[in-house]
Amino acid sequence: MSAEEWFMNLRTGLVPFDAAAEGDGAMVAEGVHTLYTSSNAGNKYGARSARDQVADELKRLVDHFGKRGEEVHVTFTGHSLGGALALLSARDAAAAHPDVPVRAVTFSAPRVGNRAFCDGLTSRNVSVLRVVVKTDLVPTVPRTALEASVSGVLGGLWALAGLRQAFEYVHVGHELALNVSKSPHLKDSHDPVGSHNLELCLHLLDGHESAAGAFRREDGAPRRDVALVNKRSAMLRDTEGIPEKWCQTANKGLERNGSGRWVLPARERDDMPANDVLPLSELD
Repeated sequence: MSAEEWFMNLRTGLVPFDAAAEGDGAMVAEGVHTLYTSSNAGNKYGARSARDQVADELKRLVDHFGKRGEEVHVTFTGHSLGGALALLSARDAAAAHPDVPVRAVTFSAPRVGNRAFCDGLTSRNVSVLRVVVKTDLVPTVPRTALEASVSGVLGGLWALAGLRQAFEYVHVGHELALNVSKSPHLKDSHDPVGSHNLELCLHLLDGHESAAGAFRREDGAPRRDVALVNKRSAMLRDTEGIPEKWCQTANKGLERNGSGRWVLPARERDDMPANDVLPLSELD
């Protein structure tokens, strides 16, 4: 994630999700909404917003497979900020294609919108599964000061009166909470950075059977390589013999040029992002 995206992610004021339908009361985090809807004319890959790019590509694929008589299902997924963006995309997709089943599976994602936004997902039959690690702080944010001030007695009175708190953040869908202490491969210490690591989440998901069950293993080991947990973290026990943050590019990606200086290599043409849209013929 770039520094700009981190900065945008900290902007937690609520803004209308869709200005054209502002009357429905759906509001989402300002930073996430800006990343989703903004464009940058100076960047050929950001000249159109993520919202528009996803909408156009989804329409293209739905039309293509629909004409072939195939049953179409759409699933959005993402980790952390990507999970928040997946929920925004899922709501737009469900509104644009009401006959297409839409679901979202997020990993360690923050809360993204208020009750009205979540109700909009539910009313459009969007299935949401949120996979979280219990010691991860990111799924517990953002929280507004106003929300905290009314979360007690006043919040209860509002609920009795049938009033919705438009200014509070809430989660949507079903939560699958994973426990670090279940895995015999992980340290007991609570590492706030490591707890947010996607590889840790996938490791715990691989070993999860039930909330009360033990860590699932086959032939004495989980099915997913435990070394991946330490790819960019230090969550594995020392007895596993896996170095911390072991994934590194040789020489940090630098190479010697003809003068003996260490420089970043020129990118191969085939390694450059393509402007072309994947031909539909390649999907058949």
